[in-house]
Amino acid sequence: MSAANSAQITDMPASKVVTTAVLVSANNTNSHANNRTVVTKTLSHTSRKKIDIKRERKATKVLGIVMGCFILCWLPFFLEETICGLFHLTMNEKIISVLTWLGYLNSLLNPVIYTIFSPDFRQAFKKILFGKYRKRTR
Repeated sequence: MSAANSAQITDMPASKVVTTAVLVSANNTNSHANNRTVVTKTLSHTSRKKIDIKRERKATKVLGIVMGCFILCWLPFFLEETICGLFHLTMNEKIISVLTWLGYLNSLLNPVIYTIFSPDFRQAFKKILFGKYRKRTR
């Protein structure tokens, strides 16, 4: 390994560099038969994949919670409407009103769920609610 290659490798943090030695055989008579080429790869690609997987899991979790809340809030209303429609039953108006408002509750829960699980959404929601439009400091 030449001094230039070793300097290049030692300048990078050890935890971020993977070094692979590759043997190159050349048919050219002017070069040595077994030249060594050092290929360095940073682990940023691997760490990006881990971050992407983490984000996908988090998004899947949030989506599952949102869908679960939707089903819990609207299922009673739609079951009642379907059963009463098929069997020509009548329900008390107060029960229908409670089931309808339970469905409307879902619209209240969505921003709460997103606010709990998303820092970006939380910050935007605070700006909308409290009118705090401040500049970010970097």
